[in-house]
Amino acid sequence: MTTRYPLVLFPCLVGTVLHAQPTFTQSDAPVAGQTISYVFIGNGNIFAAGANQLWYLTGPTGPSSDLICLAPGDASGGSNWPSATVAIYNAGSLYTRFLQSAADGLYTIGGYDNTTSALTDYANTERLIAYPCTFGTTWTDDYATSPNLDGTPDYLSGPRTWTADGFGTLIGNNGSLNNVLKIHSAQISDTTIGGSNYHTEYVIDDFWRPGYPYFVASAGSNVHSVDGVVDFSSGYMNVVDVVSLGIVEEPTQQIGMSLSPNPAQDEVGVVYGVASDAMITVQDAVGREVLNVKKDALAPGIHKDVLDVSALPAGAYLVRIATDDGQQGLQKLVIQR
Repeated sequence: MTTRYPLVLFPCLVGTVLHAQPTFTQSDAPVAGQTISYVFIGNGNIFAAGANQLWYLTGPTGPSSDLICLAPGDASGGSNWPSATVAIYNAGSLYTRFLQSAADGLYTIGGYDNTTSALTDYANTERLIAYPCTFGTTWTDDYATSPNLDGTPDYLSGPRTWTADGFGTLIGNNGSLNNVLKIHSAQISDTTIGGSNYHTEYVIDDFWRPGYPYFVASAGSNVHSVDGVVDFSSGYMNVVDVVSLGIVEEPTQQIGMSLSPNPAQDEVGVVYGVASDAMITVQDAVGREVLNVKKDALAPGIHKDVLDVSALPAGAYLVRIATDDGQQGLQKLVIQR
């Protein structure tokens, strides 16, 4: 049986619950029979770190692609990596990554290009995620690929450091997903081949959620140069596809709220109902807090505050209300000039 993993969502216009720190173990590793569907959003951003974040991955969608988990022996090129526990075939790029699940992490041990039949072997395997992994976990890996088994050179090598530097809620075009862990990695790689220096800079944020076999979103950029001359640079942002998804996850607590006017120009009114201390915050599209208002000892009933947003650039924001007892509400705000 094939198990498909679209993103599990609930509407953005209701409150969400503050969750405990997500933790990954080997039981979350991908296995044959799973399929993960992604959609390309656009150029990547690097997102804010910290606890109980809101990360905003939205925009016009581009091509979608499936990652299909196979038994290694059922994948082309699989005989080259008999120790692999799963093969992940990318139906968009036609590339297969061979992974090995171990007690201390999930490793890439090889790759196969289904178009050219080129094979990539890892002289030192690459640990994609450590087990167990939770907020604050960090690891450095000295992975390195050998020349491709068809004789062509490959330039992937470490060291590269990963840090689980945030957890919170992932906001997509159609809703949001709680209990997400952000893993940030950065790498500068220099390799000399045939007298030329190949320089690559990678900065990547991957978002993982317990119960999903692979990341639920990924954003990043890379710049590549040869002998000091940049020959390409790129950015990307992929998020699990939500096209065919229904509402399957509901919050257990919520704060009702509304924004008016929305879109706004210089001021926006926030109407909400709480009976405790509360914090109203505004975050930009990459999760940075750009405005906050503290409300103390609110009496039961409906409250209204007017936020001055005249200094904020035009764009999309998230307004969040959070209380000390773990309730929160959030709503998208658009500022137009």
